[in-house]
Order: sequence, then structure tokens, then C-alpha cells
Amino acid sequence: MNLSDEDFEELYRDDIEDETLEIEDDIQLQSISFVNKLPISKLILSQCCGGITLQRTQSNITNLTIYQCDLSSINGIKQMMQLRELDLSVNNVSDISELSYLTALQKLDLDANRIADISALSKLVKLQVCLGIRQGTFSIFLIQLIWRY
Repeated sequence: MNLSDEDFEELYRDDIEDETLEIEDDIQLQSISFVNKLPISKLILSQCCGGITLQRTQSNITNLTIYQCDLSSINGIKQMMQLRELDLSVNNVSDISELSYLTALQKLDLDANRIADISALSKLVKLQVCLGIRQGTFSIFLIQLIWRY
């Protein structure tokens, strides 16, 4: 069965609590563009292995978690300009260049991904917390981030 954005919108409308929508173990979820029509500021996706894409997602979400969802591309995330907190931990993301557009971003978790180039993060002047820093290049960035303040 292939559900449309409208189907997901209707399916999850009643699950919204305090402007937060949490979706867990949904293997049919392939896009989060359905959130464009929902009155939420926080979206949490956990173990949703449907090959999620972020294309066509323009919403007022300020807090986004996509945890352990086999996410490999964040193309389209640059349209989510309101994001202040982003958790992409335990995925397969390797290219984070679009994060440079998220100028409101304050907290970021990239733990357990395949990221090699973090130069995009240098443009995030409001970034205060960057978690999941394990590799040498990330350590250099953390030092630069500390010296900025």
C-alpha cells in the first residue's frame, strides 16, 4: 500500500500533542512533506525505514529528529529555515552541505553517520551545541566553535 501526503496527514492529525508529532516504526513513511499542513513545531521520527526524503518540506518545524531511519540524503532540508534543533543520529548521511542554509540552527546531533566534510557547519553562527563529535576533523571544528564564543 502506498500512502499519499494527504493520507499521512489524516492518519497522524489526531496524534499531535503540544505541537509535537512522534512517529515510530513506520516502514511506509517515505516523505515528511505531509507536515507542511500540520500545526506542529516538533517532529520526531524513530526507526522509520521507508527511505525518507526531505524534498518539498517547507514547514514551521523548529525541532526535527530523524533517528535510526536509514536516512542517506538530507537534500531539501535547506528549505526548513526555522530549524533550531536537529538530530540526525544513527543514519547514513554523508553530505551535510545543505546544513549551511539553516542559519537559525542552535543544536545539532550527527552521531553515527558517515560524514567526512564538516565545512558547512562553519556558516552556522548560532550553533551552540554539536553532538556526535568523534572523528579528528570534528574535534577541530569543536575547538573552532569554542573559540568563537
